[in-house]
Amino acid sequence: MSRRRALVLFTRSPEAEARAKGFREAHAAPLFRAFLESWVRLSRETATDLVVASPASCRRRLEASGVAPGGRFLTQARAAFGERLAAAAGEAFGLGYDSVVLVGGDAPAIGAGDLRRAFEAIESGAVALGPAGDGGAYQIGVDARDADLGRSHRHRDRRALVRLLAAAADRRRGVVLLPARQEVDSALDAARARRLAGADPGWGPYRFLLDAALRPESPASLADLRPGSAHRPLRRAPRGPPAAA
Repeated sequence: MSRRRALVLFTRSPEAEARAKGFREAHAAPLFRAFLESWVRLSRETATDLVVASPASCRRRLEASGVAPGGRFLTQARAAFGERLAAAAGEAFGLGYDSVVLVGGDAPAIGAGDLRRAFEAIESGAVALGPAGDGGAYQIGVDARDADLGRSHRHRDRRALVRLLAAAADRRRGVVLLPARQEVDSALDAARARRLAGADPGWGPYRFLLDAALRPESPASLADLRPGSAHRPLRRAPRGPPAAA
């Protein structure tokens, strides 16, 4: 019997993501939209159902935009970050899924092979975790027994991965770790990702969008930026992160 798999994407609208992370909306929203689009492509490539979990105001905007056609939408609970993770996982299992992988919208999609590996781990009775570069976790993969595993997860907690590993050990679950990844939660993170773009194929297609977020030009020059497009390098601007909108 086939197992039902869900990729649960925790994200705001691209515009709200840009503002929340201290970027100018018009200049960084294309980067976060590209991240979102990469997760949509991954769900299609792997024949995995996409479930987008967003705050209420962002949910309406995302549904109206049509950026995730065929996806299902959930409203994030008004609660602490870990409570929202646990609630979204529980709601996804309530929709009938057997395995759930929760990811954030502040990085490009992982490879299809890594996602399949995560689901295979879950279906063997293990927990699948993706370490983030700051000590947190960019992915939590569980079955229904562990829907609440991320309840104690605090956003930007440098010991979040350690806490998740301890929680899995307490439940006597095996753990499969995926490769560590950089996320973009700030201008400093974007600068780190831009340095990776020269060698990491996962970040390479986003180099011009990262430049745009870090060295903003006029919004009109950014309207058509997409990963993989050929664009001239953006002109230099004074050093330092852009002021928050």
